[in-house]
Amino acid sequence: MQTNPNRKIYIIAAALWLVVIGVGVGFFMLGGFKLVTPDYLSLRSVSMISANDGWAGGVVDHRNSDNNLKAALFHYSDGKWQEYASNFSKYTESIYAISMSSASEGWAAGDFDYMLHYKDGTWTEVASPVSSTIESISALAANNVWAVAGDTVAHYNGSRWVTQTVGSKIGLKSIQMLSSNEGWAVGGSVILHYKNGQWGRDDSWKTDTTNTVFLSLSMLSPGDGIAVGEVFLDKPQRTAHSYSSMTVEGIVYHYHNGSWTKDATFDGSAYSDLTAAAMVTPDEGWVVGTRVGDDIRTVILHYKSGKWSEDYSSSDVDLGAGLSMLSPNEGWAVFGKHILHYQDGGWHE
Repeated sequence: MQTNPNRKIYIIAAALWLVVIGVGVGFFMLGGFKLVTPDYLSLRSVSMISANDGWAGGVVDHRNSDNNLKAALFHYSDGKWQEYASNFSKYTESIYAISMSSASEGWAAGDFDYMLHYKDGTWTEVASPVSSTIESISALAANNVWAVAGDTVAHYNGSRWVTQTVGSKIGLKSIQMLSSNEGWAVGGSVILHYKNGQWGRDDSWKTDTTNTVFLSLSMLSPGDGIAVGEVFLDKPQRTAHSYSSMTVEGIVYHYHNGSWTKDATFDGSAYSDLTAAAMVTPDEGWVVGTRVGDDIRTVILHYKSGKWSEDYSSSDVDLGAGLSMLSPNEGWAVFGKHILHYQDGGWHE
């Protein structure tokens, strides 16, 4: 039987085309937990609705080309992470905050006044209630969403946003609402407590005059939670083969029965830049931060029964991180180009 030489060419071309398609799919479909675009992605936030559904946000990094940095959203479903195919009109440096109130509704925000609303399968650009960067969102329900930016707390009641200035030069970084009537926010050297319709400062944590900066918090109930961040001390510190005139140490404050207590574990420790926290019980939780010294590393610290231990570390260090724990046995962390899944007592990529 005579073979058509053109048929061989077509077969080879088709095979090559399938390879190209496979590579393209592999580029955007994240079958595992480590992203396959290491030079183009920096994740900052994550919000899991269940063990099978959640979202992560960050930035697709095109700094090595002529393009701008582009906001990136990734959806976890059916055991895979997939980049959301957006047609956003704006470019932004990062999605800093994301909070899902349900599988069908949520909010995300990025640099400056960039804001997105998710409803029934679609992310849509919407007007932000503030002109500055929203750092954190706490979405309790479709008609009960809270956000912080600078010195402002914003509340969405289902039809419109209402803003309130709560201080001066605070730089709010994190908010968590427990209900419509109670919640907390932190930033700078300020802890704010919302109760009975009013935001007020809670200074029960202040026992010294150190330069404290709160970066995140996790509240379990009106009587239990933690606030984390860092403190700047006027003494030299060795970092990455050089010395800094200031020492930066991580700080953790535990809230219990109406007052904040400093965790002395971090005094003199090598940990700093604690940017994400998630407690699952009063006696167990996790914090993402940085271990400084000759070998700077991103770390995940595990708190259990009054003690902290280092659960995970990576030589990849990024500007921010996200953490979402569903239970003592399952959760997710994101930073840089990494998505980590906590299962069976350990973090896995």
